[in-house]
Parts: sequence; structure tokens; C-alpha cells
Amino acid sequence: MTAHTAHDLDTFARADRTAQEWLDAVAEQLDTEDRHFAYRVLRAWLRTVRDRLTVEAASHFAAQLPMLLRGLFFDGWNPKRVPVKYDAEQFLIAVVKEAKVSPAEARKAIAAVTVALAGCCSPGQLDHLLVQLPGPLRELLDPAGAGPAVAPAELPAAVRWLEVDERIGRVEREVGATVEALRALLHGFEERPSEETRPERLSAAARHAHQILLTLNAAP
Repeated sequence: MTAHTAHDLDTFARADRTAQEWLDAVAEQLDTEDRHFAYRVLRAWLRTVRDRLTVEAASHFAAQLPMLLRGLFFDGWNPKRVPVKYDAEQFLIAVVKEAKVSPAEARKAIAAVTVALAGCCSPGQLDHLLVQLPGPLRELLDPAGAGPAVAPAELPAAVRWLEVDERIGRVEREVGATVEALRALLHGFEERPSEETRPERLSAAARHAHQILLTLNAAP
């Protein structure tokens, strides 16, 4: 065996060890000893995220990956078709199919892989990837919001506008629910001049208003 060949094999062995360490980190976050399961979930995460990114963003993130995982990341990649505009639900379904898990398992697994990769990548690298995705998709990938906050000015314009739309939608829902609750209360106070005040009517109106507000608080 030549010195050159021995060096190549040693390089490959180191690359394999590094990939195994990343896979171990994923398995630990998944709380499983089933490395085949951990591998399927990691592969599903990498490929589904990859297809949601631009060519530039995918290449930038791939540079962080160990050589073997980088090959897994780019296997089957078609740069002419990206980014595929997955929303959060479509992203979840893609992981379910790729990893062969249930939707509930996929949701937990996606978050677990994000935590594992955040610990393996250089500081801030995964955050740089996540801020390029729409808010609902970031919440699926990182529901705990483990990464540091990013100033609005650093976010892409499309993401900033999406988040503004989400805030407007929440305000509209809150205003609408509050108006409905007030109407319910006023209905309880309404009575004809000849009628006496009915405590049970007021109590029912108050319960109705309270239920409306509870429904608002429970909304995503």
C-alpha cells in the first residue's frame, strides 16, 4: 500500500467517524438506540430542508456537513427545481414519507434533528439557515426557538412581510373575538321596559362571552 493510498483511507476513516458522531447526536436527541431510524430521520430532514432552500443557501449549509453527510444531502438534488415552496404542512408530509414515520413522530423528530445539528454546526450557522424560511416552517423546525433572536432588519424582505401578515391576522382575530364577547354581554343586558332583570340571562351572557375569549386564547 502506497503512502498516498494510506492517506486517502485515513481521510475517509476520519470522515466516516465525523459522520457517525453527527448521527450519534441525532440518535441522542431522538432518545433512540435505533441508528437506522436516526439515519432515516436525519436523511429526511436534510433532503426536505435542502429542497426548500435556494441553490446558494443549500450550498452554504452543505459546507458545514461532514463529507459523507454532504453526499447524502446532495444525493438526488436537482438545482433547477429549487426552491420547492413547501408550507409547514407539506414539509411535515414530505418528512413522513421520507422517514416512514407517523405525523406525530415526524413533528418531534424534525425538532430533535434541528437541536442535534445546531450543536454540531458552527455557532450561528443553523440560525442563518432558519431565518431564510417562513415563520410557520421555522416553528416546525425549531418549536422551542432555541436559536438566538435575529433582528428584523437581518431577515429577508419576504419573511418580514410574512411575519407582518401573521401579526395583522392575529390582531384581526383578537378584535373580532372581543367584539363578539361584548355583543354577548350587551345581549344579556337588553330587556324590554316591562321586563324585570333576569340574573340567569346575564349569567348566560357572561358565560358565552367568556367562552368566546377562551376560544381566542386557544387559537394558534
